[in-house]
Amino acid sequence: MKAIDMTDEFNPIDLCDEDVLLFGDDTFKVGKFKEALKKVWDRELAYNFWNQLNHQGVKIDKILDEYLHSPEPASRLFNEGIDCELLKPGYPSWRKVKFRIKVTLEVGTDAPEPSELPEPSAPKSPLDDIRRMIKEENQ
Repeated sequence: MKAIDMTDEFNPIDLCDEDVLLFGDDTFKVGKFKEALKKVWDRELAYNFWNQLNHQGVKIDKILDEYLHSPEPASRLFNEGIDCELLKPGYPSWRKVKFRIKVTLEVGTDAPEPSELPEPSAPKSPLDDIRRMIKEENQ
């Protein structure tokens, strides 16, 4: 399954936990932002997710109660995974697999990332001053 890009021209930028994001007047280190996102996936969000899937015709009610009443349903849905079976062309039979949803944080631009370091200029030659003086004398 291919991830959906925000635009065709979205160019992700590699992030580390110490990078800083600015939203209006508020700044957050990327690491803190990622930790907050993990905490958002609570029981209510997991329940709403299941409910919306059902409204879209993806009815997985049989496992809904088991997972929503577990101590950390969102952890199973978004981390450990949920038991299911998969049948693919070429498989001789159903295969036991785990299903999970992965949410990623991407930061990008609509233009390619510029080089982080400025282009190195040519090293200054000790002869540059002499050349400049000769040029000035000839003018």
